[in-house]
Amino acid sequence: MHLIYPKESSNKEKIGNSFYINKEKLVKLKPDYILCADNNLSYSPFIKQMGISVLYFDMNSVNSIYNAVLTIGNMTGKTKKAQLIVKNMDNKIKEFKTIKQKRILYLIQTKPFITIGNKSFLSDVIKKSGNISVTDNLNSSYPVVSYEYILKSKPDIIIVNYASDNKILKQFFPKSKIIYLNDKQRDFINRPGTRIVNAVEFFAKL
Repeated sequence: MHLIYPKESSNKEKIGNSFYINKEKLVKLKPDYILCADNNLSYSPFIKQMGISVLYFDMNSVNSIYNAVLTIGNMTGKTKKAQLIVKNMDNKIKEFKTIKQKRILYLIQTKPFITIGNKSFLSDVIKKSGNISVTDNLNSSYPVVSYEYILKSKPDIIIVNYASDNKILKQFFPKSKIIYLNDKQRDFINRPGTRIVNAVEFFAKL
């Protein structure tokens, strides 16, 4: 299941995806900016030739998401609306606090074990919920870790984004609560945007 948010975005003309850009459509649309998830596009000779500015945000914290919203608001003449959105987001996030602090291991996938480090916005999301990310000491965004490492982390809760083998986790973590995300949860947790409020709430209610 592939979720689209908001639904109205499905009506927008597509010029490609993360791996391919339709240059003919790009020339036709003549955008001033390209918002992308990879800064490498800035070095494309084709993009430079067209004089298009590439807008890239390094999403490493909740505050970086706020800054992205404010920047886009300023660029599109919606400064006050962007400020209100950020203010409402921040107020809601401050309301979410877990009753009892938990040690959380967030696994992007299980084969190999890919988790989140302190350069991922998800580490800050977990912190904002009042919980502890057991891999917050790793100076990376999405590091690969070993069985031995995660065994030593002793998580209370393991959140699994995608699992290749469910039996392994149950075998190695009999005392940990294991939660497998569904499509809807993956959609709002893994995408750094205004719905990050829902992600903080999710972790706070664990």
